[in-house]
Amino acid sequence: MKNNFVLVYRGSLIICQRIINEFNINNIHAIVKNQNESARLAGFGMICDQIIELFVHEDEKKLSIKIIDNLGIEIHS
Repeated sequence: MKNNFVLVYRGSLIICQRIINEFNINNIHAIVKNQNESARLAGFGMICDQIIELFVHEDEKKLSIKIIDNLGIEIHS
C-alpha cells in the first residue's frame, strides 16, 4: 500500500498546535505524530526530545507549506 502522506513540519508542540489550528480553518486534516504522548500512554515514560511531526496528504502539501510560511514559521522537516 502506498503512503500518501508527507511530513510538512517537525517541531515543538506549541508551534504545531498553532499550525494545526490554521490547517483546520483551511480544511486541511493533519496527522500528528507525538512519540512522547504515545510512550506515555503505553507506560514507557517520556522521551527526552519533545519533537512533534505533522503529516498531510500529498494533495494538500503545497497549501500546507504556504500556510506555515505565512505564519512566519521556519519549516523543519
